[in-house]
Amino acid sequence: MINIAFITNSVKRCGPVNVIYDIIENLNRVHFNPIVITLATISDFTKQDSREEEFKNLGIRVIKLNIEYIRLELMSKVIAKKIDKILIEELIDIVHLHGYHPVIIGQYLSVPTVVTLHNISGEDYVLSKGRLLGNYMNYRYLKALDKCVYLVAISSLVKKYYLNKRRLKSSVSTIFNGISESNFKISSDSQSQLRTKLSLPQDGIILLCVGSLSFRKNSLYVIENFIKLQKEYSNVFLIFLGQGELDASCRNLAKSCAHVFFKGFVVDVQSYISASDFLVSASCSEGFGLNIVEAMFCNTPVIVSDIPPHREIVEIISEKCNHIFPLNDNALYAVLSSIIADWDSKEEHPGLRPKAIQYFSSKVMSTKYEQIYDQVYKNCGDNVCIQE
Repeated sequence: MINIAFITNSVKRCGPVNVIYDIIENLNRVHFNPIVITLATISDFTKQDSREEEFKNLGIRVIKLNIEYIRLELMSKVIAKKIDKILIEELIDIVHLHGYHPVIIGQYLSVPTVVTLHNISGEDYVLSKGRLLGNYMNYRYLKALDKCVYLVAISSLVKKYYLNKRRLKSSVSTIFNGISESNFKISSDSQSQLRTKLSLPQDGIILLCVGSLSFRKNSLYVIENFIKLQKEYSNVFLIFLGQGELDASCRNLAKSCAHVFFKGFVVDVQSYISASDFLVSASCSEGFGLNIVEAMFCNTPVIVSDIPPHREIVEIISEKCNHIFPLNDNALYAVLSSIIADWDSKEEHPGLRPKAIQYFSSKVMSTKYEQIYDQVYKNCGDNVCIQE
């Protein structure tokens, strides 16, 4: 049996933690024995935000170290020694790292490390932390990756970024993030029933945005284009699921438009996706685009910005109901206006889900990670790559 420790900052419900959960849920537990180790002291999320109980329901122990942020930044080697003791006690064979601090600390661990590259660090850290701190984090992250042998990118763009632009010494494989078929499925309720349950408008076209209200997600841009659209079409509605640094700015911009709704953090994202007519993403940077695939699992078409991760997903699924728009001032308005002008509320898209499952299911993802773990375990010290 191969013992694996997944190291992340917390088990707060977010993209990387969802990926960890889906990998573990689908692992061959006869062959692999996983645990989860969290590094940080996190106080800004509720029990509802946490996936700790869900991990425990899978029979997974969650070891929480509760280390302050400043210590994670300044005492990487000391913390690595503490974690090494845990790894020895738990007879860990492989460590799987997810996120900035896990990589910064993981470079000093004595156990072979697998790293999932969840983002384009040079873009994401600058957009989320500002130019000064973001560039500092990016420098540290890239330097640490050079000491981690086994790297897995979540999209072709992410792989290209780390290989070509940064010339890392390590080999990089690509494994698309996966979605649970059971968590994102065709609802047994009709769209009308779901809208009633969620207190959403019954009549009209609902556009849904899922994720943080942030510069990276281009939340203000979406609202600006929607307000222009809503002046021409009174039957359209925009719903945001999520929070972020632009929360107040977004609400202020939309205060004059009664057709924009902010629902904050919600657990049942699937129901909102199924109740909507389109999922919209205007992100200027993404490592993958998980919520786009979630929408397709629910047979909900997407309208997305023309960035490489979005284009890759849309081209793989290859369904005419999905739309891509360039990131310029009125492009989103233009594509939405064109769609609404030809709107047929009875149109269904049964081809989305089967194709999405074929390429982006969590079972497919987990199986590919099993290949990585097996090769790391057997060939420690050699370059590891899976058949893509």
